[in-house]
Order: sequence, then structure tokens, then C-alpha cells
Amino acid sequence: MTTTLEAMSEQAGALSVVDKVQAVIETLASNGPLGTVALARAAGLPKTTVRRLCGELVAWGVVERTDGKYRVGRRLTELALMAPPHRSFADEVQPFATDLFAQLRSPVTVLAMHGTQVRCIATASSPTERTAHVMRGVRAPMHATAGGKVFMAFSPKELFTQVVSRPLVRLTPYTICSAATLARQVYDARLHGFATIRQESRIGHAALAVPFYGRSGRLLGALAVRIPVQATDVSRYERALKAQAEGISRAVA
Repeated sequence: MTTTLEAMSEQAGALSVVDKVQAVIETLASNGPLGTVALARAAGLPKTTVRRLCGELVAWGVVERTDGKYRVGRRLTELALMAPPHRSFADEVQPFATDLFAQLRSPVTVLAMHGTQVRCIATASSPTERTAHVMRGVRAPMHATAGGKVFMAFSPKELFTQVVSRPLVRLTPYTICSAATLARQVYDARLHGFATIRQESRIGHAALAVPFYGRSGRLLGALAVRIPVQATDVSRYERALKAQAEGISRAVA
């Protein structure tokens, strides 16, 4: 017993005050009301340390004591409610999609990888163009989307191998179902920094997409915009998308 107490004291001595407070609060949150001895044992701290810390935490209100047992206090809930609302990744990129739509007046989608599919996480378009094709949560196969070609171009080659390891589903007469042809398009996308589709996902639809990264340099998603099916010069769309993609990369983690 003495050896155990000595070891516990040595361990507690190596911890900062914040570490000890964290151990107490998280132990109470996980195990419910506990007395001093049980709390000390579960938190791995000496009883004297637990008794002293809990006295201070009770005075603060983040821990309460009832019938000789400690539990998480209401003050901790109040502090949690004071934290600013969490912004999702989709919320962070939505302003960039909106700006891009205002500039190009063409529907914009922000795409994330979902296995060998792409998933729409944000959109910007006019109310009359908000169809099922541009709704959040909609998924599509990588090989038939501009964003999917971008993901294959700027991800490790294993992703492309995984995509072509299964038969490529033909969505329209224009869908690329040849692994060799798709490989050339993916190579071109990596070379030029963008990818396009022309009626490969649905008739009458064409799009151009570029990648965007986080501040750490990790590929986060693709930014895509609808382009005219017969357009031969897409430089205007390319420049606008790349500018917004750079903005996203500076703004998000």
C-alpha cells in the first residue's frame, strides 16, 4: 500500500495543476458522483490533492458536493453555453461558394471525398436552379465528375487504382468508362490544375473544378462551377475558381 501511495504521489507531482483539474472533472463526468477516496483512486491522484482541488472547484461551482460525494456542477454547463457556436466545415466554405456564384452567375458546388464518390457539402445558385443535382449531401461517382477527377489527380495514386478497380458506371453516352482514357484526363488535371466534364454525369451539363487545401497543405476538397457545354475557352472560370480556392486554403485549417 505504501509503495502504491508513493507511486501515486510521484505521478501527481509530475502533473500540472491543469492536468489534475482535468483528471478530476473528466473522472466525475465519466463515473458520476464519487466520494473522495473513490475519486482519488479513479483519477489516479492522492486523496489530499483531490480534497484540496475539489474544495476550490466547489467554491467555483464547476463541481458540487452532495451527501459527501462530488459531481460535475452547473457552472460547468453555464461555461459551455458561453462558448461560441461551432462552425462546420461546410459553414466555413459557404461564403466562398456564394462569392464565386455572384462573380460568375453560374451554379457552384463544394465537394468532399466520400470513398470513391464525391459528396456535395455546399452550394450556391439561384433559387430556380436549386435542383436535386446541386443539393447538399448528394453523391456522385468520381469518374463522372470534375471534382472527382481533381481528387484522383491530387491524391495518392491508390485512389485512382481503387476507382478503376471496379467497372466504371456509364451515366450517359459521354461518361468515360475507359481506365486508360480516365488516366489521361487525370494526368491533364494534375498538369493544368483543374478538371472538366462535358455531359459525363448528365446530358446538358458541363463543369470545371479545382482543388483546395488547408493551411497545412492537406487536400480538403474541390470547388466546381457549371460551364457552357460547348465552351472552348474556360480560362475565366479557371481563374475565378483558383482565386477562391486560394482564399479557402488561407481561411480554413
